Amino acid sequence: MERKASDAIDDAKRWLSAAESSEKAGSYDIALYSAEMALEIAMKAVLINKGVDYPKKHDITDYFKTAVDSRSTVKELRDELPSLISTFSELLNLRNAAGYNIGTLRLDEATASKTRELLKRSAVFIGIIERELRA
Repeated sequence: MERKASDAIDDAKRWLSAAESSEKAGSYDIALYSAEMALEIAMKAVLINKGVDYPKKHDITDYFKTAVDSRSTVKELRDELPSLISTFSELLNLRNAAGYNIGTLRLDEATASKTRELLKRSAVFIGIIERELRA
């Protein structure tokens, strides 16, 4: 695994840890923002490792799909790609509400439940991505 990709996956795990801590504290907006960053950075680690040049923006979905479809070595990542992309898209939307549209994200039980669900999925996907990087 390329050193920069290794650093990126380590960063992604730190963002995920921050998301989990924020969720436990009831700070769902911060948890969602951090979870999006965790998954985004993990996805960028794959791109880095595969030598894909990507723009400096949050939505790297198209770049990631292309890299995984054509160059992924871990079947699990290819199989889970639609679910991973769906989770990432949902996190991107919630990140915008949490980070840029102050007061629009309702901090209620429905948000708490959604946050827990997205954190679990993000942790699974980051684990799959880490296996891809080590393959």
